[in-house]
Amino acid sequence: MKRIHTLLTLILLLMAVPLVQAASISLQPGFRQQNLAGVLAYLEDKDGTLALADLLQDDARFAWHISEQPILNFGFTDAVYWARFDVESPSTPQEQDLFLEISYPLLDDIRVYLLQDGTLLREFHVGASLPFAERLVRHGNFLIPLDVSPQPLQVVLRVQSQSSMQIPLLLWEKDAFVEHVYAESTGYGFFYGTILIIALYNLLVFLTARGVGFVYIFFYSVGVVMIEAGLRGAAFAFVWPEATTWTDRSILIGIMGCTLFGNLFVDQVLLVRQTWPRLARVLRTLALLSALNMVLTFLLPYKQMILLCLLLVAISSPTTLTALVLRSRQGYTPALYTLVGAMVFILSAFVMIFSKLGWLPRNPVTENLVYFGAVFQLLLFSLSLADRMNVDRQLREEAQLKAAASQKELLDVQLKINEDLDRRVRERTDELEAVNTKLQELSTTDSLTGLRNRRYFDDMLLNEYKRAFRDKLPLSVLLLDIDHFKSLNDNYGHPFGDLCLVEAAGLIRDCIKRPPDVAARYGGEEFVVLLPQTDREGAVQVAECLRAAFNVKRIEDGPHSVVMTISIGVSSTVPPDRDGHEKLLKRADELLYRAKQNGRNRVEWESDSA
Repeated sequence: MKRIHTLLTLILLLMAVPLVQAASISLQPGFRQQNLAGVLAYLEDKDGTLALADLLQDDARFAWHISEQPILNFGFTDAVYWARFDVESPSTPQEQDLFLEISYPLLDDIRVYLLQDGTLLREFHVGASLPFAERLVRHGNFLIPLDVSPQPLQVVLRVQSQSSMQIPLLLWEKDAFVEHVYAESTGYGFFYGTILIIALYNLLVFLTARGVGFVYIFFYSVGVVMIEAGLRGAAFAFVWPEATTWTDRSILIGIMGCTLFGNLFVDQVLLVRQTWPRLARVLRTLALLSALNMVLTFLLPYKQMILLCLLLVAISSPTTLTALVLRSRQGYTPALYTLVGAMVFILSAFVMIFSKLGWLPRNPVTENLVYFGAVFQLLLFSLSLADRMNVDRQLREEAQLKAAASQKELLDVQLKINEDLDRRVRERTDELEAVNTKLQELSTTDSLTGLRNRRYFDDMLLNEYKRAFRDKLPLSVLLLDIDHFKSLNDNYGHPFGDLCLVEAAGLIRDCIKRPPDVAARYGGEEFVVLLPQTDREGAVQVAECLRAAFNVKRIEDGPHSVVMTISIGVSSTVPPDRDGHEKLLKRADELLYRAKQNGRNRVEWESDSA
């Protein structure tokens, strides 16, 4: 009996030990986001033999540790790591929709278990080893939806990977995450767009000028994009969503590509071989080893290759900087530009690393400074190459002038060379103007719908209002809004909502035919149309045409099918003064609000008696 009593006591004690001993996260009103590193408990499973059942049966015998790092980071290891935490929402009786973000997209195998009172509710399996289509949420990082109620939810993770064992965990309120993604996507769009423009510019210059340095910058830019897109999961999401083994290797290819073409750029373009032959041979050797590593990436295991690549980078970086310093001290300005660009990028990279290690605060500046550093570096690389060509041209012109003074018969040749140089300069200037024009167009265009954006519309409204005042001509504004768009987003999801916005833009574009008319996305599901030289009757006809077009257009995407309706406010005037454009727009907004109050799917305008 004593043994039975002891056994029963032990069982009760084991049942009383909860699975998760880590700190519990209590969601307070206004919760938006939290880094979980400080409240995580983690466990190293060296042999990878533990299962969730082992933790449930006898959790007390395992050596769990509370994380004090800003990010769980265990380097390259064969061990499996477990992590866990509790989360509850005592301040609200209903469930809260949250996202658990695992913001390191190179982790191969992640299993997430959701439990309540030791009972398994759901299990999720994600990781870079799985095709992108199997992810719960289409995002570069791994997102796990959590429905949190006042009763504590226990979250357990099992992580295994050939890449570096980093487990950065963030808990997001759903709306806060959407806002974060919007801001993040805008920044990444700027980064990718700028790098792409720099790369294409250098490629175009190479095709016209045949300068090998432009090719080096082009491929260096491609390497930078491959590294960033691989580390952020963007390439896996949008370029090769089925190639699960290529993502890690693409990062290695990008690293080695940057090392290869960076060394070649310093060696050949900055003329190191003419001034420091031994150092130039070292640079060429490092470039050759980088090319060899790119080939070995397809043959050797990832863990071996990442160590080889990092070792080569550790040797190449100080060697390249040494060459740049030596050439800069000789007064060679292209080397100085390249050195400044490289140092800015290195410092920005250290800022990001230090923020991840907790030595600097994590904020949008420290997290994204490295991307601005990369752009700045490539711009200075291009500037150094342009300066190098400038120096070469000056030297060539001096030699030609000396030859012209001594040999009169070479004057015609000199003139021809100058004409060719001027033609090339004009061509490059035209190319730069074309790129600037394209940038201007991109800055005034809404990236989702292809319509003009709000900034462009505001400028056009001011100009057209002043013109209408000067010429005493009518001017009309239509402000329209998609009815019940939030419900559409909630019921069918944001991708379908984005499709509806694109289709709405197409319908508006089809109805607005006159060259001076301007259609723009004003914000969210709101659109605005500017109709110069159009009175109220004409504007109402256009509005009714728009409303009718929406009523007959069915939007379908897989199982989803809807017919959208719109509400429109029409404001028209012959401007009585030069600065009343905001009143015109405000009146259109008031009339739009009245259309919604009167039942939606209608057009409201100001009557003569109003």
